[in-house]
Amino acid sequence: MSDTTTFQPSDYAHQSIALHQLVLHAAKITTPGFVPNLLRVVCILELVSAVLYVISAIPTIRKEGFWLFKPEANGMIRPNTRILIPVCVVLYVAVDVTTLISLLMDLKSGTMVSVATGGIGLSTYPLLLCTGWTKIWNVLRAVPPTKYGLTAAVQANGELNLSYFRPRTINCLSAFFYGFPILFGGAPMYLITKEIWLMGKTFDEYNRNYLSIINGGVHGASIQLLNLEALKQLSSMVQRSKKVLLLAQLLSSGYLLYVVISFLFMMFGYLRILQAVKYQIKTFRESFEHRIPFAIANNQGLVLDTPSKTPSISVFSYHDTPSCNSRMQETRSWNSSRAIRFSDWLPTFRQTPEFLEKRQSPTSLHSHALGFQQWERTNRELIRYQLKALRKHRVNLIWQAFFNTLILVSFCGMNIIVSFNMLGVPTHYSLSNLTAFTIAWASISWVFTIGIPMGSVMIMVSFSSPITALRENTGRVEAEQAEE
Repeated sequence: MSDTTTFQPSDYAHQSIALHQLVLHAAKITTPGFVPNLLRVVCILELVSAVLYVISAIPTIRKEGFWLFKPEANGMIRPNTRILIPVCVVLYVAVDVTTLISLLMDLKSGTMVSVATGGIGLSTYPLLLCTGWTKIWNVLRAVPPTKYGLTAAVQANGELNLSYFRPRTINCLSAFFYGFPILFGGAPMYLITKEIWLMGKTFDEYNRNYLSIINGGVHGASIQLLNLEALKQLSSMVQRSKKVLLLAQLLSSGYLLYVVISFLFMMFGYLRILQAVKYQIKTFRESFEHRIPFAIANNQGLVLDTPSKTPSISVFSYHDTPSCNSRMQETRSWNSSRAIRFSDWLPTFRQTPEFLEKRQSPTSLHSHALGFQQWERTNRELIRYQLKALRKHRVNLIWQAFFNTLILVSFCGMNIIVSFNMLGVPTHYSLSNLTAFTIAWASISWVFTIGIPMGSVMIMVSFSSPITALRENTGRVEAEQAEE
């Protein structure tokens, strides 16, 4: 017979193993296998996003210097969004990348979420909200007083109306929406971080005791005492998890209300601005179209008044003259330019007005054949350029509104899940799973909406020429408002 030794664990050791499974269920992070690789990709993309935003700020810094806020003559505080937003993005990326690296280390170690991951991860939310409000603040400042224009209008009383909102209103709103994420969220975030630290301390004590049991460091009744201690530790971690969940629900509910109100302000601002852009596009288009028949009639009148030609010949030569062919070509060119193309709805660089001095377009030649003076041809090219620039400006506004809406909707979804405990913490999922879920959700949502796409748009806008909008004709505005 061969001598074989079989290790038979005691009943207390069986209890320790069973308790260990319960503790892991209450504390450990469990995620699908692809999550670590996804988080690494998000880290890289966030760093790329930060670079994009920094590059977008370079033209403004070279032109205006480095400043973040500046009071205007009417008392309104003006944020330098071309610098302020990149600064907020760099701060957010620095904090969030640190959070993701810490989370990856927690996933690799197979323990519960660390206090560094939880605490630093919570600090990303005020940064996200403040960055979002900076964008909305800039939108609200640009809301025109009426639907007729994008720039300031001199009213009948001589006062300069720069925006739909009064300066004091905008300043107070901005102070509130900047302060709320920190003032409201500061206490819950501190308490959540403290509870996570206490849970981690309890888990480490339990883990040391369990390892001593598995390694054979304790026997018999000592194992029973450690099992009883493990039950107390497990109960303590569950109770702390419920407390953290309650604080997280309170925090998410407040932030959810904040996001909904911000979204309403943002949509109001974008709709008002798009309405003004639409009106100006209509004005430029009508101005451009109405100039063509006027010029042709003028040209025809010159032909008919020529003494060497009879009226019959004049009519015949009108249909066969190069002027008529030019008119038809220009009309076809104008109609074709109004055709909707997919590329027209992509954010692109706007053309600079220097092209008017460097080249003469075919349209200018046609306009010359139609009998336009030099200043008329220049005005026509300026109108064409302004119309094209306003259309591209409208496209950029739509894309900005789209991606800002995506991140706000995504953030709302995350807060709804936490507020109503849709993950079933701590019954179905651990608090660590909830923490990892919110960090991953926020990071992925940001980088694929505000990060890469909006960073690219910021570069396009920063290296493009500014839009010079029509100044309102107050007499016409008052007349049209009286008719309405």
